Amino acid sequence: LKRLSSLVATHATELGDDIRILGTLDADRVRGAFSRTFDGVAPRFHERGIRLQALRPPALLLAGLERVVPVDMTLEAPTRVLIISGPNGGGKSVALTACAWAFELARRGVPIPAQHAELPAPPYAVAAVVGDAADDRAAHSTFSGHLESLQRALEVADQERSLIVIDEIASGTEPTAGSAIACGFLECLAERNAL
Repeated sequence: LKRLSSLVATHATELGDDIRILGTLDADRVRGAFSRTFDGVAPRFHERGIRLQALRPPALLLAGLERVVPVDMTLEAPTRVLIISGPNGGGKSVALTACAWAFELARRGVPIPAQHAELPAPPYAVAAVVGDAADDRAAHSTFSGHLESLQRALEVADQERSLIVIDEIASGTEPTAGSAIACGFLECLAERNAL
């Protein structure tokens, strides 16, 4: 084993190069397979906002669901904040997370499972505040955990370009106070030029 290791060590640079090249080729193969499997499209990059047509939520596609309802999302510049409102079970969370997925896929060069996609050009940071933020081990309520998640999202928004996705903002507290907190966070995010 020692002799074989010393033989391999003499070719460490070439082997490292080979591993990097194989990693790149494998990543390209996976991008192509994902695109073919889910009818992905390459996004068009510009600074005029977000336009996603017939976006099929990637998380649902990867979960193997047979019937996935596509969503359309448009946010035209100079508008920077989009609020989705509606009844429970209406797909708001799915639409928000699908938008975050689209940004993450585009940032990694993976085609987006949509009919058409226009996004700001990378690089950008993405923060998603979704799900129950309660942490019994840290003695956090759902609301205090949610506030900590919102604080982390504000830190991401300090970067030059960012997408912040928040599901049920400032929920888990008294509605009037929650509304005021939600408005404050959204105004702060808009002032920082986050989408």
